[in-house]
Amino acid sequence: MAISSSSLENKPCCSKACKKNTESLNSKITELSDKLSDSKNMLYYYKLGLSQVEAGLVEFKNQEIKFCEKTRGLELKVEFTTNIIEGLINELEIIKKEKEGLDGKLTGFQSASKDLDNLLESQRSDKNKEGLGYSVVPPPPAQVYSPPKKDMSWTGLPEFADDTITDYSRPSPAIESNSDDLQNKNPSVTETGASSNIILSKHAIKFVKAAERPTTNKVETVKKLAIKYTELYKKTSKSTNVRGNQ
Repeated sequence: MAISSSSLENKPCCSKACKKNTESLNSKITELSDKLSDSKNMLYYYKLGLSQVEAGLVEFKNQEIKFCEKTRGLELKVEFTTNIIEGLINELEIIKKEKEGLDGKLTGFQSASKDLDNLLESQRSDKNKEGLGYSVVPPPPAQVYSPPKKDMSWTGLPEFADDTITDYSRPSPAIESNSDDLQNKNPSVTETGASSNIILSKHAIKFVKAAERPTTNKVETVKKLAIKYTELYKKTSKSTNVRGNQ
């Protein structure tokens, strides 16, 4: 009976301790449940952030590919531009060398020109050195040529005859005189063997009229008259020379 009474006395104590333990366990469970929910929320946000980071990484990779392509294009452009610049530099060096050669030639030409000027200046006369100098020669007049004409002289028509004058010598007039008058005026002419039909007398001059010329062929007439006038001029000049010598 003593054992049973002690056990009955210990029951309230055990129930209080169990109740206290149960409450503490429940509080711990609640606390752990809150922490678990917080962890789940954190895991959700972590996964959401991770997905965003992965999407950003994919976009970054795409942009990196584009940037690599652009960089490669820019590198090719820079290489091409560098080659052009090197070519231009080489051309510039060649041009500089040519310029130096041309400058040397120009200097030589200038020195030669100065030497030539000094030589010409030394060869001038005193009058030229005083300021008279050389006279300015005007340029020759411009020669105006008429257009060529078509040769229609073969038709035989007078308007198409070739009337070009080729002999510009001054014709001397044909004169006639009697041998008696010539001997009376100057008998020395017959002694020297000069012509008795040509003298320089104004009273016995007989000009050839235009009506007496043949009209069939003007060109032949002009040529014959020119030859005749030339021969007469030569004969008269010879006769005058003979008279002057006497």
